[in-house]
Amino acid sequence: MAYRDWYCEDVLSGKLEIRRVWEDERVLAFHHPQPQAEIHVVVIPKAHVPGLLDPMALDGALLSSMLQAIQQVARELGLDKKGFYVRANAAAPGVTPHMHWHIKGPGIPMGEISFLDHPVPKYRQSKGYLESNITDRIDRR
Repeated sequence: MAYRDWYCEDVLSGKLEIRRVWEDERVLAFHHPQPQAEIHVVVIPKAHVPGLLDPMALDGALLSSMLQAIQQVARELGLDKKGFYVRANAAAPGVTPHMHWHIKGPGIPMGEISFLDHPVPKYRQSKGYLESNITDRIDRR
């Protein structure tokens, strides 16, 4: 089943009223209409780019605008002082077929990121390195 591109069909067409946060000639950043965090902004290209794996996603000017949008949104909404995270959904069932990045905050939920949940590279598996870093991370929780 093909999913519809609601970014092109509803947001960029003007059918859906949105609250813009920032934009330039290539990118639009707006408050998500169904937020999943206190602050939830979506950054999208104005041109149709099917997803992160599409060759069009490699356009340097587009990527520069996407990152500038993240920086501007973070500063404007105070996330630069409180922390935030960026999530890029891609290549999964149910994902809207239009490249988009979610900015969520404030803060980074500990359930979303954890040193203990990720494999440790071989070069970092020395006894002293692991003990000190795991202890530091656990103490901060």
